[in-house]
Amino acid sequence: MLSDFVDLSTDLIEPTPYRRVMSAMWDVLRSTIGTDISWVPTTPSLLRKEGLCDVRTEVFLPSADHRSSAARFWRLTWGQLHDRLLTHSDLDSSVLADALASFSDPDFTELSPGMMTTMGRRPSG
Repeated sequence: MLSDFVDLSTDLIEPTPYRRVMSAMWDVLRSTIGTDISWVPTTPSLLRKEGLCDVRTEVFLPSADHRSSAARFWRLTWGQLHDRLLTHSDLDSSVLADALASFSDPDFTELSPGMMTTMGRRPSG
């Protein structure tokens, strides 16, 4: 079993403040601590290459809105990354402030990064 973040929100066309900060966050995490989630969608083929069978994948993608635990998680995470986001990306403080403020807007709903879990089993015999 392999599980890790998967983010479908940053590939969407309209670059909202939320999506800009989310994308910048992944770039900052990659450049500062080596976080790389680009490999996660390849987990089914990785498990098959290791000889596992009955490979299956489940994805949990919560929404981020003014009441969600996902929004609270990202608000806290971006708060902790605030200085890194501003010094290691092209974001300015107004974009970050707008993205953080969106979590309090009752009309805001976005797709949050989620968890992709891929499972398989060794063949019997």
